[in-house]
Amino acid sequence: LALSKVTQAEYARFKPDYKAARGIEWNPETPVVMVTWNDAVAYCRWRSEQEGEPVRLPTEAEWEFAARNAESLGLLGMCDGILEWCLDWWAPYAPDAVTDPLGPKQGEIKVARGRSGARTESSDVEVKGEIRKVFRVVKPSPSDRSGTVPEERRVNIGFRVVRAPMPEGTSR
Repeated sequence: LALSKVTQAEYARFKPDYKAARGIEWNPETPVVMVTWNDAVAYCRWRSEQEGEPVRLPTEAEWEFAARNAESLGLLGMCDGILEWCLDWWAPYAPDAVTDPLGPKQGEIKVARGRSGARTESSDVEVKGEIRKVFRVVKPSPSDRSGTVPEERRVNIGFRVVRAPMPEGTSR
């Protein structure tokens, strides 16, 4: 599976006014951000036409496989601070094991995978009859999943592409 991160320079070939987008420091080699899911899909269509082969967003299952095997696949930055759009609509996982699942056929939230760095979580615990707050640092993991509406545009959401036809299979 070959996922490739889309850089600001590559995206600007598709949308030249992207260089002037508010809230983005222009750096042609860094990942594209501040793009909606719809923007990412439009880029994939454009790139498919340019290259004469299918280019699309990865499914959530493809993205997780790539993240879990990033080192052996030569992929960088799968969990380094940017969420990445996936093809799937968000839904809870099925209780049964499934190979290469696809998200539901429709929904309101699109999947974004990755994480924007380590985070600190807190919990209240009772110690000798006294409630205390304890903290722990949670590091990014390939299994982290998030989602948002396809129209969301944030400084920490970008995308990768896959050169492959649309997947066939069973939706959750």
